[in-house]
Amino acid sequence: MDIYRSPGEQQQALSDHPVFYSRSRLLTGVVIWSLAACIFAALTWSVRHKTMGMLFCGALVVIAVLLAVNCIRQLGRLQRPVLVFTQQGLRLDDGRLVPWEAITENRFIVQQYVGITTGRLIRIHTNRSDMPLLMLRAGAMAIGADEYLALCDRYGSAG
Repeated sequence: MDIYRSPGEQQQALSDHPVFYSRSRLLTGVVIWSLAACIFAALTWSVRHKTMGMLFCGALVVIAVLLAVNCIRQLGRLQRPVLVFTQQGLRLDDGRLVPWEAITENRFIVQQYVGITTGRLIRIHTNRSDMPLLMLRAGAMAIGADEYLALCDRYGSAG
């Protein structure tokens, strides 16, 4: 059963829909990874007389710093969409277009451990040889699983 929409609503419903990074999620990531780097640095200092412990904790410091820097870099890209829903397909941030008819599997994966979300991914399988599998990190995107799949249904069926 189709729902009636006025011509203006129909046009607006199928205009391009960009998805951006979430400022609050990125700022939270910067704070968490900076605190983690400080904690791991203090731990590294406390085990400075044990070589293997110092190497392990130092590696954790480097990883936490890299993750904080990655969040800071993405804060500079808040004005550019990460993903754009179009009638033709999904446009990625690098300009590639994944046509709706080429998508064979489309999943939004929310990884959880004891009720705490540890990761969010978008996995897209296509029948194209130049991009058979796409994995997009969705942890910092300003979109949830339900909204993402609803937009895929709306745009994928309209194309």
